[in-house]
Amino acid sequence: MVEWTAFTRGRMADIYADDPSPTELLTGAVSMANLSNAAFGTSDADRRAGVRAARFDYVDYEERPASNTAAIIARDRDVAVVAVRGSSSFQEFALDASVVVDPSAELRGAHIGFATAARDLTGWVVDTLDTLRADGVTTVWLTGHSLGGAVAQLLARRLVDRGFPVERVMTFGSPAPGKAEWRTRYGSSLRSKTHLFENDGDIVPCTPPNEYQWIQNGHVHVVDDFGGFDLYTSTSCRGLVPLPDYAQPCGNEGLKRALSFFFGPVVDFHCDVTDPAQALIDLLVDVVNGADFSAHRVARYLRNLPLARTASLSSP
Repeated sequence: MVEWTAFTRGRMADIYADDPSPTELLTGAVSMANLSNAAFGTSDADRRAGVRAARFDYVDYEERPASNTAAIIARDRDVAVVAVRGSSSFQEFALDASVVVDPSAELRGAHIGFATAARDLTGWVVDTLDTLRADGVTTVWLTGHSLGGAVAQLLARRLVDRGFPVERVMTFGSPAPGKAEWRTRYGSSLRSKTHLFENDGDIVPCTPPNEYQWIQNGHVHVVDDFGGFDLYTSTSCRGLVPLPDYAQPCGNEGLKRALSFFFGPVVDFHCDVTDPAQALIDLLVDVVNGADFSAHRVARYLRNLPLARTASLSSP
């Protein structure tokens, strides 16, 4: 297997295949996770440095105060990547947690907060990609961490509807973006191009906690803190499978009371996280204090994905 650094500029755009090997898939995930992280930059210099570190060329950044969302567009020759910023505040965590769906025809069944953010970004994304297409860009990818991953999926559908050639969607710790109507709207073609990476123990992909009505669409890949990886898994809490095979209800009453603060009274929260109460506490500490306890943090993805990629090189 060719080492990552030996690929042309080391990027997913140069080596990605329709049926990638584990190493190619994880190589792409490392690149996309770095671009997702760059979208969190607090200054233009930080964002540009993050894009360069991912070995892409910086194109533009846009922040939309109305929906408190933002994205970077980067480029590698004929490939453009839209990297949507993830949750960066308590306000955005509360947005992640809402359980209301969008009523519009275009985004029917999608999470209304994610749909609002996607609509707010669409005009700028389309204008920028139109300019890039005139300059030789032929392929579009989307990525994002947390809220950014969910919004990236909604943007992907909107871009396809507008004639853009979306080839890949890669997300990290994304909550489920919608219900059954949204799954139908997203479509099988996009689902086949969507790769959903989860850290083992990340509770956010198990949300919103409304039984198994909230559905994630695409291929689920789980990585852990020790270089382990489970690609194309069917055991994720986000899989669309019958409840007995899906996960057991979390019986911790303290956890249910804590969740009811965000999600309203009495919902059945299903998960396959070993200690969901601790996972939720760690996440809330991260969100409120900027700490780095939870498996959801983008820094944990940036650590675990290269470990998994290295392990994949020695796998039979």
